[in-house]
Amino acid sequence: MSHLIVDIEKTTTDELETLYEPRGVDKGRRPLNISEKVLRVSSDRLVLVGSDHTKEDFVTAFADAVHWYRQKFNDDHPFTFRYFAGEHEASVKEMLWTLKSALKSSVPIEIWEGNEPATLSQPKFKSNSKERANKLAEQGNHKCPPLAVSIQQRIGADNFSWYRTLASKRYSGRIDGLEVCFIEQDEKSGAVKIGKQGKNGAISCERKVFLGLSGNRESVEFDESNLDEAIKLLKKLADERRSGVELSKCQPEHRLEAMILSRRLPVVLDGKKLEPVISMDGLPFQFPTQWSSTGSNRYVDALMRNSNVPWVIEIKDSGSAGQYLRHSVVQAVLYREFIRKAEKLHPWFKNRHLEADKCEAAVAFPTLKASNKAELEHVKDLANLFGVYVVELPEPLHTASPHSTS
Repeated sequence: MSHLIVDIEKTTTDELETLYEPRGVDKGRRPLNISEKVLRVSSDRLVLVGSDHTKEDFVTAFADAVHWYRQKFNDDHPFTFRYFAGEHEASVKEMLWTLKSALKSSVPIEIWEGNEPATLSQPKFKSNSKERANKLAEQGNHKCPPLAVSIQQRIGADNFSWYRTLASKRYSGRIDGLEVCFIEQDEKSGAVKIGKQGKNGAISCERKVFLGLSGNRESVEFDESNLDEAIKLLKKLADERRSGVELSKCQPEHRLEAMILSRRLPVVLDGKKLEPVISMDGLPFQFPTQWSSTGSNRYVDALMRNSNVPWVIEIKDSGSAGQYLRHSVVQAVLYREFIRKAEKLHPWFKNRHLEADKCEAAVAFPTLKASNKAELEHVKDLANLFGVYVVELPEPLHTASPHSTS
């Protein structure tokens, strides 16, 4: 069946649904766990993505389209992924080029942009990669300030660590990935603080716990001569994060990331334990990538290694299976392909005895329930088509605190 000609001024999801309604449009989430924003027309072997989407939506819709084909047809006959990118045209062309290039040729997907076959573009990372290389080199010249060292020693908790991102000038103190304090750029002062009030007065679970422990104060400031109160509060937060009823459940993905980067939660592939790649200052960090030539920073959850091979690990909480985990596969692909192709960054890897062009990718999440067996098989099927590995993580242990909160 031929494709309908579409008025390019009328390409929102609702408008496309109306146009294709006579041919039968499926936008149901079940049984394949596909977003209602991704329209499917079985009679045309067609997936439609409207112009009212973010750039990220086109990436995840591509994953949904492949999944739909595999579960509904998988008959070696072509199917079409047709998108209307609007203002995101340039970025979407590049991201889809990367995904299509990484996809096994056995998946007979045809890609259309608007009313004609798409002309996808290979992303060029030369200029932005050089800027990232310079920032990474600068990061290696920093040393953790004495104030930060003193705080970490006095807290004495294995779930507390300092971070320093490429985009920030100050040090961020985190307890299992949850930011709880910071040290200003002057390296002489800082504050214990969690989050801020949200829209319409909303308060996150982690902020609620903090306000309760801090006596309802917005922050507890400190400097080198005034640390006792801050240390006492940070110890309480470390204990609550480890085993408290509320704080231990907040930001579960950040918690998994922190446990992996601190080696408290192993990532094992084919019997081999991966090791995190740390910055020259010894602090954990998230490696910056981008998905298109003009894209913003996209940080890898965990950059790890097996011998001289770097690994990008996309970490998810398994509380929500289905499309949530499937989408992590294409995110991992985009991270991996950036590292393989951003040659300006390869010296950074070479200095760490890593071969960037051999970079591999995996998605990692806590072991799924038996009731999610079908979703797990769907994730594994999609991952295999993109050369991505799947790792089920062991259950994190809640160990006793090594310090007293007194």
